[in-house]
Amino acid sequence: RTYAPPDGKTCYLLIDDICACSQNRFGDQEALELLRQLVSTGGYFNPSKAGEWRGVMGMRWIATQRHANKGMSRRALSDRVTSLFFPINICMPTHSAVDAIFGQVLRGHLAGVPGLDFGKDVGKLVDATQNVCARMTSKLLPTPVKMHYSFGMNQISRVVQGIVMCNPDSIESREILIRLWCHECERVFTDSLSNHDDKEWSHQTIGHVVEETFGPKVAKAVRDTAYFV
Repeated sequence: RTYAPPDGKTCYLLIDDICACSQNRFGDQEALELLRQLVSTGGYFNPSKAGEWRGVMGMRWIATQRHANKGMSRRALSDRVTSLFFPINICMPTHSAVDAIFGQVLRGHLAGVPGLDFGKDVGKLVDATQNVCARMTSKLLPTPVKMHYSFGMNQISRVVQGIVMCNPDSIESREILIRLWCHECERVFTDSLSNHDDKEWSHQTIGHVVEETFGPKVAKAVRDTAYFV
């Protein structure tokens, strides 16, 4: 028996976070061994009927993973699995590169605010966003029940995107801009967490970053939670 997409089409299957598979007591990742068999031989044996082979045709396989880190439940793939793919390594941009990308986006957007110049604050906002992301990454590690605890460029871009979606005319002061940034960080980082303790830690971390970046006076002025709709 052979399975294939209809009408001679090609099916592309994305395997996200392939390195997250758990290991058995011998150090093998059983799920990846089944995947290796499927990709390399073009099929698999029916688990409910011994000896029955099921072929799979017309498939293209795409897999993604972050760099291996045992402390963050990201294990290195075996050479047998890696040999079946064409690896492409994309490194995290440097601090200055992130500022060059998102700083220009924010500067262009906030340039439309009448009567106010946020040029000096833009760089601080980008630095603060990277600071929050770095602290989240080091403290809130992914686990089998918190596999979505993964923070990086995607979260940074979503914070900036949220600020850009706000009408420049509604940003009437520096405090409102920082409140907006806090709101977006809460939306992107805090709201994605699973339990109250993690959410409270994230909320306090954002407050600490505001104080370190803009000073205690500004941190006190924007301490109360603000909602932007």
